[in-house]
Amino acid sequence: MKKINQSQQKLVNYLDEFIDSDYFQEIIIKLRKELGIPKNGLKEKIDYKNLYNYAFFIPKALKPNNSNKTNILKSINVGLKDARKKFPLKDMSISIFFQLYLFYNKKFYNTPKIIPNEVDLCQVVDMLEFAEEYSYPILEENGVQFLKNYFNDNPVILKIHPNMTQRDLVGYIKDHWPIINAYQDRYKNTKLKLGKIRTKNPSIKTRNDYIYKNRNKTRSEISSLVSLNFPQELSNSIDAGSVGKIISIERKRRKEV
Repeated sequence: MKKINQSQQKLVNYLDEFIDSDYFQEIIIKLRKELGIPKNGLKEKIDYKNLYNYAFFIPKALKPNNSNKTNILKSINVGLKDARKKFPLKDMSISIFFQLYLFYNKKFYNTPKIIPNEVDLCQVVDMLEFAEEYSYPILEENGVQFLKNYFNDNPVILKIHPNMTQRDLVGYIKDHWPIINAYQDRYKNTKLKLGKIRTKNPSIKTRNDYIYKNRNKTRSEISSLVSLNFPQELSNSIDAGSVGKIISIERKRRKEV
């Protein structure tokens, strides 16, 4: 089993408790009886590779012909609907997990890839992509445009579950930084300075602003004024040449915003 992070382990712990609960077991017993599944689940072997491969999976024992596959899936969806709603994390993998337990009476989270990267107490989402792909069937066009405008400046978001701790979140960000960074790369603007400007020494910034404000004076006059109005550690390095350089840098900085 691949290593999972702390918040995913919390999810697995809760999932284990949820499946063992009387509430969930009553649903499973009823549904197995309705579908003709043995009390302790089917015994056929399953060639398990990836959780999402089983989204529409029906065991051979339940489909003597392909014509009733839709009805079987419908019965499963109706039977597990309340359990899916009650479980606090809404994700297709959880639904598949429930289905596999229904069929085989096994908890498959000890199998490789049972916990996909995106299934966690935290999830990274591209909201512009979400608005484009999922909102149109639900919202009018102006509603979709509102979502796009609202998230345009901060399109990459983290969905954080209320039970996630600071430690969980830090661990998630460390583990998933390549994914988060890949989302960010979609929207990076090399000309945009937001987030790229380094913190300046406040005293030096004040001195440079003063020099730029007096830029219409001669370089020598400005150098003398700096010596008069600023402490020695800020004025010693200032002469006519450095004044000209600071003015040039400040002018360029103000034009690039």
